[in-house]
Amino acid sequence: SLYRRSLKLSLDWSIRRDVWRPQALNIRELFEANRDIKEPRQLRVILQEAEETLERWKHPDPYRAPTAPGGSKYERNIPPPMIDRMPTPNLINEDKSILTLRSPCPSTLSKHGISVEPGWARLYVSYIQQTNSC
Repeated sequence: SLYRRSLKLSLDWSIRRDVWRPQALNIRELFEANRDIKEPRQLRVILQEAEETLERWKHPDPYRAPTAPGGSKYERNIPPPMIDRMPTPNLINEDKSILTLRSPCPSTLSKHGISVEPGWARLYVSYIQQTNSC
């Protein structure tokens, strides 16, 4: 609506609410003064003048909410997509060769004499116990 656009335009020029509030009250008085006009020709002239005034006072860099499209923080720090599966660790065989298994189970590892690298042991065993993949 014309009233709402007028308020937003005045807010573009003064972002402090204590300065903007008297301007908003003034805009409301202007709209209330023309409230009782019913004649279409007069309404058309008043609306055309108001549109011209809005165009004349248009701000070159209007305020946008930071997270809105065009705002300074729009699409900043988008959360990464969540991945369900854990990365496959490198496993060390007894002869120090490195193996990669798709879904290692603790009992399968110990049966074949394979030990998991120290950093992965606790993490992977707890992950397998949580998902019950054995």
